[in-house]
Amino acid sequence: MKTLFKVKQFIVSNNLVKEKDKVLLAISGGPDSMALLNIMKDLSSIIGFEIGVAHIDHKIRINSHKDFEFVESECNRYGIPFFGRDIYLFDGNKKERKSLEQKAREHRYAALISIANEYGYNLIATGHTKSDQAETILMRIITGASIKSLSGILAFRDERIIRPLLILGRDEIMDYVKAHNIKFIEDITNRDKKYLRNRVRLDLIPFIRKGFNPNIEDALALLAEDAHAIRRLIYSSLSDCLNLVRYDEGHNIATFGKEVFKRVPSELQRYFLLDIISNIGMDRRIDSDNLRCAIDFIRQAQGSGYYRLSSELVVRFEYGNVKIGHMPDIKQIEADLEGFEPILVQRIGRYKIPWSDIELKVENGINKDERYPYIVISRDKFDFPFVIRVFKEGDKIYSSYYRQDVKLKKIFINKKIPLRIRRVLPILVAQDEILFVPGVIRSGIGKSEVGDRSITFTFYNFESDLAKYLGPYNEMNILEDK
Repeated sequence: MKTLFKVKQFIVSNNLVKEKDKVLLAISGGPDSMALLNIMKDLSSIIGFEIGVAHIDHKIRINSHKDFEFVESECNRYGIPFFGRDIYLFDGNKKERKSLEQKAREHRYAALISIANEYGYNLIATGHTKSDQAETILMRIITGASIKSLSGILAFRDERIIRPLLILGRDEIMDYVKAHNIKFIEDITNRDKKYLRNRVRLDLIPFIRKGFNPNIEDALALLAEDAHAIRRLIYSSLSDCLNLVRYDEGHNIATFGKEVFKRVPSELQRYFLLDIISNIGMDRRIDSDNLRCAIDFIRQAQGSGYYRLSSELVVRFEYGNVKIGHMPDIKQIEADLEGFEPILVQRIGRYKIPWSDIELKVENGINKDERYPYIVISRDKFDFPFVIRVFKEGDKIYSSYYRQDVKLKKIFINKKIPLRIRRVLPILVAQDEILFVPGVIRSGIGKSEVGDRSITFTFYNFESDLAKYLGPYNEMNILEDK
């Protein structure tokens, strides 16, 4: 009764479960989860909530089906609704960088949420204990912890996940299951020391308990509580700035102004970025040194550029705005573009630009359509073949205003065209002379004069992705020396 009362008090004081709630219990069959099943079964009649059980079979162990059958049998014995799911973690993706533990966790929670939604359970309870909390805190200290990660396992998370047993240590759990003759299954993978958590549980904590602090679990639990309180204070002070961060529809890219970042106190900029990164689902893979470098990059950024925060995450600066998200790596974009051969324009006709949505129409004579980027070339000065290619470092275009060649890079910077857009703009070339960069600039040479044979190049579909950065096409925005 002491254990039952202790858990009840924890549930009530943390407002985890209320009368008429429907709680889905995540039960693996191990001692912690079977204790959860029995404790919540008894408390359901005291507090007045309903319970159901979900068991997720990861198919990692050959005999995992026995766990499934055991949990189902116990639920049938108690008359508790049972919902089983099989999940398969191996999809043949050799580039998958997530650990087996992380992947299993993500799939497990997705399955639990799916079951809860389907059958009307508003809460999901897991069997995490004070011992799990201690292991988690130590693991995060070992691998590099922030205030956020030192908060450990929360009793209530995402307005749906509850951990009623966080008040109990593993020794208390084992005493409870033995005293009540509760059956359970021992998961042999819990003794496999190739996993960091198991090494912490089996080696490190007993070593600390014996030689340094017999109450290490209580000490780490208090540390987690303090870290959580500090974290709440930090994010409360950041709320105004965080509310100015914009996310795309898929919540994969976050955008905020550099001025917003400058408003964040320097000692809190780390937490500002961590919250954003967490919101796009990437906080588990961020190296602390990389995060510091990203902060320095944003502070010093001018014009446009990028910094790789991780193998999957890029920070881009584009003329006053910072973008963080799952965006293609710039070097990969360049590598992809290098794979496209320049387009040889040898005759009148239509040409598809393979690295963008833009199409080129080549016509005899003067056919100006000011709705689209165009250039009229004198065939007496330049004639077929022409070439369409992408930007190269060192590219120059002739300006009659300056009466000399001007670097395209300088023009791009002046017009605040982001780096990734520069890399995909089609460039019209003849005899190694750049004549036209659609939407940006016409050369001061090659213009058709009265009496010349003329040819018109018109670029269509310019309302595509490029236009978002160059702005709506307007003939007056094209640089040209009249």
